[in-house]
Amino acid sequence: MPAVKNTYSHALRAATLVALASALAVGLAVLFDARGIRGWDGLKAGATSLLASLIALPILWVRGRIEQLQLKALLDDGFIVHWAYSREECRYFAELEWKRNLAQAPALALSAAGVMIACGAGLSLIEEELSLFDGLLLGAAVGLAMGILVGFLFCTFGWFARRACLAGPAEAYVGSDGIYQYGRYVSWDSPWLTLQNVRLEPGEPQALCFEIKGSRGGKQELRVAVPADKQAEAKRVLTHFPAAGAPSSERNRRNRRKMR
Repeated sequence: MPAVKNTYSHALRAATLVALASALAVGLAVLFDARGIRGWDGLKAGATSLLASLIALPILWVRGRIEQLQLKALLDDGFIVHWAYSREECRYFAELEWKRNLAQAPALALSAAGVMIACGAGLSLIEEELSLFDGLLLGAAVGLAMGILVGFLFCTFGWFARRACLAGPAEAYVGSDGIYQYGRYVSWDSPWLTLQNVRLEPGEPQALCFEIKGSRGGKQELRVAVPADKQAEAKRVLTHFPAAGAPSSERNRRNRRKMR
């Protein structure tokens, strides 16, 4: 069984480094100010960053600790299925997911650009000094930058997921409230998340697709490759989620009643 640690350990280290750097910036600003050198701007920026880091640290630790306990329960016989893959299977599936991300990136970039153009047009209706043409031009300029940023970030996240798939443990655990695959844990056991749908996607290989919806309407799709000799187990996973779309607590109650 893989070692279980706080799932937000990397974020905690980053927040700690930011807090230390911010504290150093505040100290230098105070020192410069004492020597007659203006350090007020640096003091404000450092203090703001330090405060944000100190607020984020306990939140990240608590959330990571909760997921750590969830992951430990999943790995301790709390899973529905556990699949192991060969390195060739991991590599093949990683390349398929990477190509899927590259194909989706342009549509996301265009959507972001379209939203900015619409915002520019709306701004021209509010600001009397701004004509419709100027509003559209402003929206197009911001939309171009936003589209490039969204597309770049989406591809970057896809590249990191591909790297994790190639370098992480070649196995997947599917549970009632989360999935652990390639060393990465994703859970929908949260008041802000709902498992919307679970389906078996055809292809080579087949994949279980978990659609996770956020409270603000955002969606995430998580795919788990099905080994060639595990199609029957994959269909069993589908029967375990008849109430997809209900909150996690409600699904748990239904699953417990089903097991009785």
